[in-house]
Amino acid sequence: MTVIDIHAHFVPAELFERLARPGGAQPGVELAVHPDGTQMLKIGTAPPTPVPPGMTDLDERCGAMARQGVDSQWLTPWLSTVGYSLGREHGAVWSRMVNESLIRAVPKGSPFLVGATVPLQDGKAAAAELEYALTLGMTGLIIGTHANGKSLDDPDLEPLWQVAAEARAPIMIHPFGLAPGARLDRYHLKNLVGNPADTTIAAAQLIFGGVIDRHPDLKVLLVHGGGFFPYQFGRWDHGFAVRSDAKVHLGRPPSDYLNWFFYDTVTHSHQALRYLTDLVGSDRIALGTDYPFDMADFDPRRTVSQAQLDAAATAAIESETSRQFLGRMP
Repeated sequence: MTVIDIHAHFVPAELFERLARPGGAQPGVELAVHPDGTQMLKIGTAPPTPVPPGMTDLDERCGAMARQGVDSQWLTPWLSTVGYSLGREHGAVWSRMVNESLIRAVPKGSPFLVGATVPLQDGKAAAAELEYALTLGMTGLIIGTHANGKSLDDPDLEPLWQVAAEARAPIMIHPFGLAPGARLDRYHLKNLVGNPADTTIAAAQLIFGGVIDRHPDLKVLLVHGGGFFPYQFGRWDHGFAVRSDAKVHLGRPPSDYLNWFFYDTVTHSHQALRYLTDLVGSDRIALGTDYPFDMADFDPRRTVSQAQLDAAATAAIESETSRQFLGRMP
């Protein structure tokens, strides 16, 4: 059995090296190197972000995978490298640059598949970049929960959903940050609370906004165990029953969509993982780590083992669900 990590981030060192060279800068994209060697990336209106250790090193990554008992990863770009706040033209150029550097950096025959980024701020440009990325041999894409504030149910994104559904291209939806506010500024709450909340909002917009009903052939994975959706669907169903504004695009209870989504195992709790498995089935859950961040699950197979699932469910989560979702393996 090939054990697959479906949630892992990667950015090629080549991309940063190119930005650092004279004439390599891109409009709206800046890379600064501090005296201690820390690289700081700034794109558009986003604040500067340090490049996490381990993000660019495939050899180091393979060592970590060996320690975890993981054979393969689906590599998707770090969300801080997306250029959603750039203008349409510059955003499309930047996405193309990221995708081409990704496909060059991963050797053929390696234990990796590579997902693309797209300029989500423009639905037509995003659809075109996905089509191009698939011709490069990339496997699906990762998108943020919004595009610089534009929601996933925005009509502008219909071309992207149509292309992705027709190609059966897997889509990972990843937190991209709630609106800034002082209530989440302390205690790392922007990550601990904000990230799962952001995923929850995106899932709700796809459901209540009718995106799923218009494009049922989409394949969408919600990271971090689905945010709060699998644990608050009863509230959504109640709201659907008693509120007319919840029915604008929706003709059936939100809980009907629980088994439509895919989920990863990054719950940091075997009890939560066991609950999620009982709720949606092991055929909708795939092993994930969120490598290389400090909030990753450093021992994902242990999390699965502690959930005390049967052998068939364990095999599904560690391998078979990822195969179904991705549609191919290296």
